[in-house]
Parts: sequence; structure tokens; C-alpha cells
Amino acid sequence: MSEQYYQPIQTELGTLFGRDAVYLDEVDYNFERNILTLIGSINGRLSSSKTDNWFDYKLIFKGIVAFMNYSIDSWDYSSKSSFDEVVKSDWKKLLNQKVTSTHKHYLLQTYDDVLEIMGGTFTLEITAQKT
Repeated sequence: MSEQYYQPIQTELGTLFGRDAVYLDEVDYNFERNILTLIGSINGRLSSSKTDNWFDYKLIFKGIVAFMNYSIDSWDYSSKSSFDEVVKSDWKKLLNQKVTSTHKHYLLQTYDDVLEIMGGTFTLEITAQKT
């Protein structure tokens, strides 16, 4: 039996909840630098801050070992929020020699897609606020 569990990631907007919380417009992966950049918007009403605003974001993951992208319709909704760290990850164990203790398994649920990312650090930049 798996020991993995989902730990919500606190952003500057708080915890993000629900299918409509995060929209993804662009995905860019830099193979040379192992950097994954995601660009889109966040619905502030579906964050724990409960603001009426929308926020454009840039989410940058560094030290990428692997990532997967699949349709949300194939997702089992077992995560705790729209952006979680998967603790005691089965995938991390599977990648064994490719990862170190500094790598983390992230799960991002967006309106259309779910991304699973095995990487080092991430930064979330709020690039604009819309009312």
C-alpha cells in the first residue's frame, strides 16, 4: 500500500482549490537548463484569500528531472488542493537514482490538465492583477 499523501502548497494567494482555480495558457520547457515555465491565470475566488480578482502568473520549476501532463478528465481528484506537494511519492521512489533528497514531486491541477513535476525548487510570480 502506498504511503504517499498530498500536502497543499501555500502561495501568496493562499491555498488554491477546485478545477476552475488555475488556468494554464503556456508551457515552456528549456531542455538545456532543465527549467519548466508555466504561464496562465488564477481565480482569486478559489483561493483561501477569497479575493474577487484574477491574477496572471508565471510558475517556474528548476532542476526538472521529469514531468507529465495529462487530461484532467483522467484524473482521480485525490489531491488536497490545486497545487500540492506529493509527500513520500511513489514516483520519486520509482525514479530512485535520478533524484536526490532536494527533489520534490509537485502536482498542479488546472482547468484542462494535470501536471506532475519532479524538480528542485519553484517560484510563483504574480505578474498582473485583474479586477
